[in-house]
Amino acid sequence: MLHRLKTLELEARNGAPRYVALKNLIVGDIQGGRLDKGNFLPPERKLCQELKLSRDTVRRAFEELTAEGYIVREPGKKRPMVGNGFPKEASFNSAIVGYITRIPLEKQADGRYTDLANVYVNLTSNLQAAALGLVYLNPVQMNLAPEQLIRQAAEAGYGGIIHFLGSGQISAAEIAELRKIAAPVVVIEGYLPQSQTGLHTVDIDNHYAGSLAARYLAENGHRRIAHLTFAGDLAWAQGRAQGFAAEARRRQLEHTVIPVARVRNPPGFGVPYRYDFKDLPEITEQLLGFGPTAVFCVNDSLAEELIGQLSARGLTVPEDLSIVGFDNVRTSVPVPLTSVSHMTMELAEKAAEIMVRQVKSPERDYLFRELVKPVLVVRNSVKRLG
Repeated sequence: MLHRLKTLELEARNGAPRYVALKNLIVGDIQGGRLDKGNFLPPERKLCQELKLSRDTVRRAFEELTAEGYIVREPGKKRPMVGNGFPKEASFNSAIVGYITRIPLEKQADGRYTDLANVYVNLTSNLQAAALGLVYLNPVQMNLAPEQLIRQAAEAGYGGIIHFLGSGQISAAEIAELRKIAAPVVVIEGYLPQSQTGLHTVDIDNHYAGSLAARYLAENGHRRIAHLTFAGDLAWAQGRAQGFAAEARRRQLEHTVIPVARVRNPPGFGVPYRYDFKDLPEITEQLLGFGPTAVFCVNDSLAEELIGQLSARGLTVPEDLSIVGFDNVRTSVPVPLTSVSHMTMELAEKAAEIMVRQVKSPERDYLFRELVKPVLVVRNSVKRLG
């Protein structure tokens, strides 16, 4: 565990208190199988020395890990031992909120995915301000299907559950298990039919995101524009495509929406943000055949791949083609990418606000549905025409 100091430093730099970063490092090792039940952790003194942490920082991390069941302290033994991973004496009134996400803990501290880190970091800080703790639960690292983990979290008796999809897609089995939970449940980016599920939701206004991108391109003189989206029934992708097309029609722009097939590589939940766009060379030819001056890509990853395809053909951004992405994450493209922000800090704040209200003063007959309007982060990938 000690050799993973870099992870601790990265997460601390992303805004997490150092005791939270240490706690996450230990939880990641437990859920990732690097620390098994019954293994001893290093003594507090050694952690302080090796990780250059204060005694109070290490003690606070150990206290929260003990409260959440990740470690246990046996009388007469100075070193804590890995436990079951769930609080032993939780109840509906527990001050711990379970945070379920498929996103690996390591990704929370990855500079490319700081938008995802913002969800966890801001949930933690906002809940702590209301004297609520947050425990990280990952179905991938715990080798459980998401619905199985939801069921176990319900049995553990957390004071509430926050389920973050991270632009994924929620299953019917997950929804069914979430509906059974007596404690408050908030789903972030599930894009659920709220009237049917009875769950509190916090989502991005993807229709607005698509219209925002189209409007910006129109205001910069682009009259023939395209949108690359993902094939399939992803609600968030469909929302962006619909908003883009509606704004283009309103402004009487020539436009097209082109679906791109994406293949998870390798399959499964273990790498939720690694995809291959195997038909992108053909899609790029189709796109260029339409002859747009600008393209809105459904996310920054696809924008990055498209720019690579253009570069292979001797085309540059924005001189030959302007591009807008979605996510506002760091990319390796040669020109800074104009992108619609994922607003994950705001998503976390809204979710925490709902959870605190429901835990402290339950409103059983009211369902919260929050839509967060994104903003455009303007950089250098759009050329002004005319």
